[in-house]
Amino acid sequence: MTIEGRVECDASAMSSGGLCGSVAAAPGVESPIRVAVEIAMRSRSRLSLGRVPPIMLAGHAVRKWASENGVQGIISAEKSEKMHITRRSKVKYCKYMGMLGCNVNPHATGQTETASQGERLSDTVGCIIVTENGETASGVSSGGIA
Repeated sequence: MTIEGRVECDASAMSSGGLCGSVAAAPGVESPIRVAVEIAMRSRSRLSLGRVPPIMLAGHAVRKWASENGVQGIISAEKSEKMHITRRSKVKYCKYMGMLGCNVNPHATGQTETASQGERLSDTVGCIIVTENGETASGVSSGGIA
C-alpha cells in the first residue's frame, strides 16, 4: 500500500503444516516477511481462555506487535513516518497515480509516463520451498510501489 509516496509493505508466510502469518501496510518495519514468519511460527500456540494469537496484523499494530515480540528491524513511530519517502519512491508514486488518472503533485515527475508491463509487475517477490519429504513452505512480500 502506498500513501502519498510512503511505501508500506505487505508480506505473508505459510507452510503445509498449517502455519500462517501475514502483515499489511506495515509502516516502520524494515522486513515485513520477518514479522509474517514470526506470526506464522506462533500461530499454533494458544493464549489464556482459549484465545488464539493473530495470524494477520495491519498498520501500526504490526510495528507494535513486532517490537513487543523481539523481531529485529523495527524503527520508531517518528522515523517510520519518513521511511521510504525518497525522491525515487515519490516519483514512482506519482507515476502510478497518473496511470490511474489521479493528479498527484505533477511537479514531482514532470510528464506522466506509461509504464511497461514489466514495470507494473516488478513489485512482489515470492518463494516456494518443497522438501524431500513433501513438506512445503512459501512466502511473499510486496514493497507496495505498484
